[in-house]
Amino acid sequence: MIMFLLLSCGKNLTNSSTKSVDQRPSYQNEMNTANREEKRVDEIKMANGEERRAGGINTANREGNNEIETNREEEWADNNTTDVEDPVGVKIGYSQSDLLYAIERDDTEKFREILSKNENLLSSVFMEMGSNNLLHVICSSSSLKVDEFLEIVFNEHKTQFKEMLFQNNSQGVLPAEILFDNRNLKALQFLVDSKLFYFFGDKVAVSKDIFKNNIRTFVDDRETELLEILSKAYCYPDEELPQVTRLKMFREKDKKKKDFIYYAVLNGDVWMVEYLLSKNVSLKVNYGSSVYGFREFILDVLKKSNADKKAKEKIKKLIKDKKGDKSPVFSDPNEITYGEQKIN
Repeated sequence: MIMFLLLSCGKNLTNSSTKSVDQRPSYQNEMNTANREEKRVDEIKMANGEERRAGGINTANREGNNEIETNREEEWADNNTTDVEDPVGVKIGYSQSDLLYAIERDDTEKFREILSKNENLLSSVFMEMGSNNLLHVICSSSSLKVDEFLEIVFNEHKTQFKEMLFQNNSQGVLPAEILFDNRNLKALQFLVDSKLFYFFGDKVAVSKDIFKNNIRTFVDDRETELLEILSKAYCYPDEELPQVTRLKMFREKDKKKKDFIYYAVLNGDVWMVEYLLSKNVSLKVNYGSSVYGFREFILDVLKKSNADKKAKEKIKKLIKDKKGDKSPVFSDPNEITYGEQKIN
């Protein structure tokens, strides 16, 4: 009997708890309605010049929420006219959040339309995105059409585009440096082809130090496609003989005083060694210490490699067969070679 009463009480408690939970959705719906009304008030405030928080790009928050997307589409439809009035009489237009949403959806046509109807967004600072300008926002997005968004801004707003390209955000980062970090080759190619990206000159799109700090990564990851793009930017704007300056790119050294060919040989990477030997690398670099008086040339580096014997032999042959570069490749006086001639 006691057991029966306990079970009955437990059932009643369970039903009571379930009823309390079932009441929550109604409360949540009221909160959602309040939030939407608050958002509308914020848009009106922004039209009056008051500060408004910029929306972020967050696909996860929008998934499964058809109501929000429907509201956004309705807002876009309303904004198709140049002068749209809120019910209280305040004129409103496209906002930062609209622009971010277009980028998120890879909607280039809507992006173009928004900019054409609210050019003030070109000079906006996206505070919640890290004090970024529009190019920072585009370059840091996960969009598959970053290069297309950049091209739209450049073709229709060249002056503003060039200004934004050389502006640092609050972290001191340039837009093109974000593309570089993300390895967005298509977008970088666009900047290079448009003659907007140079490592030298009064204004640079990517710091040369960033390039040098990535030398080992370039070699380790065999980033030859990226290197081909960057080599076209490795010169001064309007340089008469840019190819002369470009020849020096593959001879650059990182903070450890090591260059491209050093890391390729150390890795025992035959494929990368062959690629670099076609790029005017120097084989006469002494990687040793002038302070302590010891020398270390490129084949001395090979001796330290963990590559197998076959790979080492092939690399050694590639280096010794390199023509036209009369440079020492051994530190041992009995093995110093100039080109293909051995000096005893």
